[in-house]
Amino acid sequence: MIGTSEERLRGLHRRYPSYVPHTLWTRFSENAGRYADKVFLIHQERSYTYGEVKEQVNRTAASLYAIGVRAGDHVAVALKNCPEYVYLTFAIAKLGAVKIPFNPKLGADEYRYILKQADADYLFCPQRPQQLDVPSLKETVLLRDWDSFISEGDAVAAEGAGAYSRGHQNPMGMSDIMFTSGSTSSPKGVILTHDMLLRSSFGTVCMRRMEFGRRIMVPIPFYHIFAYNEGLLPALYVGGTVIISDRKFDPENVLYLMKKHRANDIICVSLIMLHLLEQTRPRLEDFPDLHAGYWASTCPAWVWDRARKCFGITDVTTGYGMTECGSTTTLLTPDDPPEYVKSFHGKVKNAGALGMPELGGRLLSVKICEPGTGRELPAGETGEICCRGVTVTPGYYKNPEADSAGFTHDGWFRTGDLGRIAENGYLVYTGRISDEYKINGENVSPQYLDSVISRCPGVRAVEVIGVPDQRYGAVGVAFIDPCDSADHGEIVSYMKTHLAGFQIPKYIFYGKSGQWPRGSSGKTKPSDFRKVAVQCLQCRDKAEYLIRETR
Repeated sequence: MIGTSEERLRGLHRRYPSYVPHTLWTRFSENAGRYADKVFLIHQERSYTYGEVKEQVNRTAASLYAIGVRAGDHVAVALKNCPEYVYLTFAIAKLGAVKIPFNPKLGADEYRYILKQADADYLFCPQRPQQLDVPSLKETVLLRDWDSFISEGDAVAAEGAGAYSRGHQNPMGMSDIMFTSGSTSSPKGVILTHDMLLRSSFGTVCMRRMEFGRRIMVPIPFYHIFAYNEGLLPALYVGGTVIISDRKFDPENVLYLMKKHRANDIICVSLIMLHLLEQTRPRLEDFPDLHAGYWASTCPAWVWDRARKCFGITDVTTGYGMTECGSTTTLLTPDDPPEYVKSFHGKVKNAGALGMPELGGRLLSVKICEPGTGRELPAGETGEICCRGVTVTPGYYKNPEADSAGFTHDGWFRTGDLGRIAENGYLVYTGRISDEYKINGENVSPQYLDSVISRCPGVRAVEVIGVPDQRYGAVGVAFIDPCDSADHGEIVSYMKTHLAGFQIPKYIFYGKSGQWPRGSSGKTKPSDFRKVAVQCLQCRDKAEYLIRETR
């Protein structure tokens, strides 16, 4: 029995009645003692209790200490989801060092850029990179050499590292430097502190009304803020379990793990949920314990209802956020009307005693400003989303230009995202400022077009972007994954009925969403779609999509 939403929230507030600053290590250590015999981590088939993970974290910290890691050092971790990634996360924090997580499949240039920009001292990765040329790098440890690495720590008195670490626990200190994929030419290193991560993750626990012992399926990588601060860290607060796999995403494997380990919850991006529903045949009776789900980014309207029907998910959540704001800033709660997931992105996260007393427990303030002037706009008007609070990054690592562009003189962070606050107080995210395009001087929001076209009966999924055009300045391109019975004429007719003439994309690229360009987290990037669209339009006879015009 998981209890009602209100009962779960009351239980959380009883367990955490006051704000006590913690580091990732002290928070993990305290709760690992409290839940020592409960399962914290499941990696494919194997389970690890909190007590077992803590033992491995201590051994990992001793080994880090043995190879020279000290407080303030920067340790890059380029690994898939695996137990070693979790051990490193808390062991690095125990020593007062800083973690630099990133995708191990990055190209050589970006790999080198991140290591240099973040002043990496140590690197953990699957295989030795070629020609890194990173002067700050002292040592590289390969995942296949993990046992040898651990033995170095076993040869050193673990108490030496433990005694050392006790003097280097600063909750307000830097925990991670996480690089955003962003829209700029080079990724920016977002500074994350222990305090902002932990308070943000507890805000997620409260908003989602997590019950104690929740088992969370996480089929997205921990080197992204979403999996890290919406899956791994929230589990700590409720003695929960995180279910992971280091295999390439496979819908059948995800369903197998959810069924075998009796998952209560799944967090993912919408494209993963779409694939789970489209490429498999989930049966309601196989998931009797699954009652919660949270997926982010633009989502076709039908996915919400089908997920409820196929999986029995009652607590369906979505939200809005970004790395710079400690993951999510707004979330829906299980108490919100079911239809809200199709229209809103939630209210500002409230973390109770771990929030800001002056804001009634909320973690930050959100306002909508006119781009360019910074003038605050009233409810209902669309502008740039701006945030300020305890879960907002203190800045970008070694990037004063980004700091200057990203923050106002009075501390508000400019997200670069467009949105509005509805009359009921809920946030509506409408897209990136940089993703808007103009046709004959008219602004067009791809996010808005996505939301409208996704409701067309013949459309499984859609992503709209703008591409340069000599005559109009720009024109729209809609990538559409059509239903089997879809008709091009009917889709175009739907657009003409529901959109203004200038909003209708000029081109439709038909193809399965599985072939769309997307990153390792499952998210799609407009810049990647734009590149594909331009190439295909230049050489249509070799295009991998069926290209049709709407007029």
